[in-house]
Amino acid sequence: MRPRSWPAQILGVVLLLGVCVAVSFGLDPLSRSAPFPIFLAGILAAAWMGGRVAALGLTALSTVALGMLFIHPRGELFAYEPGEAVLLVTFTFVGGFISVAVGSLREAHSRAEQLRQLADAFARASTPAELAVVARQQARWLLGAPVATLWTVHGEQGPEAARPILASPDEPPPSENFTALAGLSLRSGAPFWPRGPDPGQPYELALALRGSHQVLGTLVLRLPGRRPPGPRRRRLALALAETCAAALERVLLQERVLGERRMLEAVISQAPVGVIVAEAPSSRILLYNSAAESLLGHPA
Repeated sequence: MRPRSWPAQILGVVLLLGVCVAVSFGLDPLSRSAPFPIFLAGILAAAWMGGRVAALGLTALSTVALGMLFIHPRGELFAYEPGEAVLLVTFTFVGGFISVAVGSLREAHSRAEQLRQLADAFARASTPAELAVVARQQARWLLGAPVATLWTVHGEQGPEAARPILASPDEPPPSENFTALAGLSLRSGAPFWPRGPDPGQPYELALALRGSHQVLGTLVLRLPGRRPPGPRRRRLALALAETCAAALERVLLQERVLGERRMLEAVISQAPVGVIVAEAPSSRILLYNSAAESLLGHPA
């Protein structure tokens, strides 16, 4: 779930403020004081629609509108009556609290939805090549990164043996800058390794992918613009790295299991006697060779 754009948030604030003012003018002759609940309802709606910043903006504009349009003397921001002044101050604090609370709730829900979609996308990858494609797509979706390359370290090999995973055979190899940054990230193991841009070059970032016991690889990104990522983008980048690392550990483990199974099948197929491999303690048969099948029939 992407956050709403700034133009959409500003338009929503203006429209809600206009609706609140129009409704308040209609109800003003029927009320003995300024219709504060109308504005509070508008602030609550703005918080749900646009987040914390939009709702705080509507709180400030609504405070000005209340002071100028509905509190005597009209046309002035200050209230001369102590009771009206107390109401105006109370409205400001209550509106600000609602804005922050509901806006924070919406942002937390948005982050949870992003993490869920991120986990679902990586769960569908079953090979390193598929994982590289998913990592590239998610980096572009979350961070706007136009270029992303995944490096993996196989087995007990060191960072020097890491290799990039290309999405297709026709894809060109990564640049020297990407390769150097990947090496630095793998050797350091730092979860977040930014590198400031050279003159005229975009900002680059390496995210180490740590498994349960070691660094499994790194994801190198080229970010849009030449400024370092802010707190929100940094948080998204670390979430991307954590999810990608878990998926990479799963994929590498699956590859290792399949490789060992093929090796075991090749060994027992050459055995001159019947061989059956069963699981303990359930005795479920996992593998058998042709000699065992000829003697016992189908062992399963």
